[in-house]
Formats: sequence, structure tokens, C-alpha cells
Amino acid sequence: VIIRRGQYTNFFLASMKGNQFLKDTLDIIINNIEQRRIDGGVFVMTGPTTLNRALEGKEINSRHDKLTCSQGTFTNEHFQYMDKKHGKWNHVKNEDLLK
Repeated sequence: VIIRRGQYTNFFLASMKGNQFLKDTLDIIINNIEQRRIDGGVFVMTGPTTLNRALEGKEINSRHDKLTCSQGTFTNEHFQYMDKKHGKWNHVKNEDLLK
């Protein structure tokens, strides 16, 4: 798991099949969607907040982002979301997340 600014991040994940931490994270995400928890937006509903909750108090193998990868080095918003004018998750209003 990558650590960025003191928190686990989900912009890059690699795991063996059957990883319990990822299952726990997905369970939190599914519950957030089913319960329509939109406060905090995508970052809290399906983003790194869910991963940090799932990993809280657990010992895991992690690396700092600057030693592992550089997010956004080869891409930018325009090329990642060409089909949507403001398609990046941080441009979406919370009330529009679960339509």
C-alpha cells in the first residue's frame, strides 16, 4: 500500500488474490453506496478514506509514494477524462454521486 502525506492512498494498489484488507475496503465501499453516504464526496465514499478505515490498527507492508510512483506524471485530467468536460471525481457534486 502506498503512503502519501501520512495516509494510505488508493491511487495504486497491488495485491495477491484473496487479500482480506482489500475485501474489507470493498465491504466499506459497498456499505457506503447502499446507505447512500455521500457526505465527504467520492474521497470518503469510495476513495482513500475507506482504505484507511479498513487498515486502521493493522500491520501492513507499505511504501511512501515518492519512493514508489508519481501520480499524474504521465497523465492529466484532460486526457484521463476526455469524454467529460469536468469528469474527474473532484468536480462532481455530492448529491450527483449516486444517480
